[in-house]
Amino acid sequence: MADTLESIFLNTSLGATELDDGEHTLLTTNSTTSFVIKDMHVNGTSGLTNTHLELNGFNVSGITSNATGSLIIPPNSTLKLKTTDYPFTFIEQRDIMGLQNNSTILAKTYLNPDGTAVSGISQEVAHTKSSTSNNTEVQDMEFGISSTNSNRYAFFYTHDLNSSTILRGVQDTGYNHSNSEDLMYQTSYDPTAFGYNSTYGKIAVQLNGASLQYWQLNSAYAGIGAMTATIPSNFGNGNRANGSYQQTTSSYPYGFGAHDYFWYVPSSSYGNHLYFINLENGQDFRFNINTSPSAFTNMLGGQSNHLIVSYRPSDDRFIYFNINGNNIYYAVINETKTTLDAINQTTRYDVGKFAGGNFSSPVNNIEQSNINSGVAGFDINGNFIYHETGGGLVASDLTGTQVALADSASTRSFGGVSYADDNRINTRRHKRLSAAEATALSIPTPTFGIQLLGVKSTV
Repeated sequence: MADTLESIFLNTSLGATELDDGEHTLLTTNSTTSFVIKDMHVNGTSGLTNTHLELNGFNVSGITSNATGSLIIPPNSTLKLKTTDYPFTFIEQRDIMGLQNNSTILAKTYLNPDGTAVSGISQEVAHTKSSTSNNTEVQDMEFGISSTNSNRYAFFYTHDLNSSTILRGVQDTGYNHSNSEDLMYQTSYDPTAFGYNSTYGKIAVQLNGASLQYWQLNSAYAGIGAMTATIPSNFGNGNRANGSYQQTTSSYPYGFGAHDYFWYVPSSSYGNHLYFINLENGQDFRFNINTSPSAFTNMLGGQSNHLIVSYRPSDDRFIYFNINGNNIYYAVINETKTTLDAINQTTRYDVGKFAGGNFSSPVNNIEQSNINSGVAGFDINGNFIYHETGGGLVASDLTGTQVALADSASTRSFGGVSYADDNRINTRRHKRLSAAEATALSIPTPTFGIQLLGVKSTV
């Protein structure tokens, strides 16, 4: 038998190539070879909360820090890295806040799965103009860059929770700018939202009656006035033809975009239903809440009432929330997101309810001083986020229990500048970025290194 002291394994750049399938073999032994690992040295592993060493199917060590000990690798054995951290999914945190010059700010912060900021990419910030039109009615914001002149534009839409929906854009040159707003679209009773499609990128979406149209926010245009809406026959490779969606009516329809879906209520007469469209393939759905509609019909036509949909990764389901005063009603869709994403048929698909209920705001009241002050949000775990009367943000689970939330103070910092809450829109939303979105943002999947030192024995 011969014993040698050696570096048993060394790789300084492990990452997606090795671990996107959930595992990577570090070493195997035959019938005449064994190892005793004495030291493990690692770097860049602090964010890997669910990656470990596995020996012959047993978890034998985490890898977030250096370690010393004696790990015996017997003959005819396999030592692997096992992980659920990969494929590595980055998080986009969207913060939208009304400012005291009557403009609105959108800040995007990019996070690792553990909630730490991604290194090498700065927080992105966009502003509407000083004294933004209908600033008490801003529902959502997005920004885009013209490939014609590389100018950056802030897009926003307003809703008076009655008839008027307005989509506008303005060239963004920083806080307190006074650039002229351009009107992209003004209509009555047509729900509007921002979304994402893997082919068209960031889009503004509007449902005009039963006709879906969109604007590409990152595309070739000389200015907002040069942008034109496209009416697609379908999205992606979908079969759903334009004009087949549930008709909106002149009774307070309302829309919202999140998780690559366009969510809307066609009118206040449909308070116990939620309709939604997959922005990848155009498939449309109807969610029958199957409960007394009174809890949800009041969501429209009142300044405190807005819909929001979160995504809960623990069971892969969407949760539909409705604010009614200081009560939050919720209904969980029965089908999983994975199931819904795969549906692509020529008819509408009806989904059922998995669970439902209501809870009260756990901290103070929900801010209702302006039409847009009650616009809600959600965190990465699907919890509900609301703007409370103390001037900050509160996250609550479905039992009405407050959960941890950063930046809950009335003064918040975006792009290194502090802004005070002015009792208008103040919300936060999270989404998991697709691989295509992360690539477009030049966010590299991180790598880490591991070295195993010990004794090799051979017969």
